[in-house]
Amino acid sequence: MAVVLTVHDVFIAIFRVVNDAYAMQNGNTGYAFKKGTHPRIADPYEAWLVEAYEKKQIVKAVNEQGEIVGMIYIKQLSEKLFFGPFAVRSDMKSQGIGTLLLQEVFTLAEELKSKCIEIKVVNHRTDNIPMYEKLGFVKIGEEDFPDPESVTRPTKLLIYQKQLLVS
Repeated sequence: MAVVLTVHDVFIAIFRVVNDAYAMQNGNTGYAFKKGTHPRIADPYEAWLVEAYEKKQIVKAVNEQGEIVGMIYIKQLSEKLFFGPFAVRSDMKSQGIGTLLLQEVFTLAEELKSKCIEIKVVNHRTDNIPMYEKLGFVKIGEEDFPDPESVTRPTKLLIYQKQLLVS
């Protein structure tokens, strides 16, 4: 499994990976997001994705057949590296792809001389939290969900951070 920075047009593949990874949360009874409101990608050429591509802020995992099977969006904010959305294709989960992607994020954070790495996780989506904690992330707080009209029940963002040693 190779993890590389995006260097060619992969919008459609990223669109499919993200939407596949988040499909289970959108519009089904018992899920936090109202139908059609989950923060998935509605259009493969959405402005944030185009900007991320141009600034090389997409880290992708590619299988042996050249298919994108996972991705992470990253953004340097001052001395902090933020990441998310973070998606692995549903048929590729539990194969270490998420860990590989995060290890690449750690390498990039080192190269960028980031002091910490941060992700905000919806409180109803806790399946990745054990992986984050295993990799050294600690919950440092929570905040209100920015779009309360799009959810079916009270929703918070859990803030996880990993401190880095900067030389």
